[in-house]
Amino acid sequence: MSQVEDNIIEAVLRYAASKGGRRTQWYVGIAKDPKKALFKVHKVPKNKTPWMYKFAFDINEAIRIEDRLLREGFDGDKFPSDRKANGIYVYRKTGETRE
Repeated sequence: MSQVEDNIIEAVLRYAASKGGRRTQWYVGIAKDPKKALFKVHKVPKNKTPWMYKFAFDINEAIRIEDRLLREGFDGDKFPSDRKANGIYVYRKTGETRE
């Protein structure tokens, strides 16, 4: 695992811990456009619900990061639809979000 991967994983884990909730209450995904995935697809309320995104080097690195976060207890969908996607996004699930 590269230093970039480790940094992204650590940043996500720290962010989720600082915002609260069990890891199973957080959703992780991969998208070419993480903002669109967060706010259009998953309907994350921008100013009410904790969210973040980071960009991996490529899809392979993004998949490794997502896999590690899933193994750490995050919820998510393990199959990115776009093979050029490299944006890792996370948000805390609420009654308003769509998984």
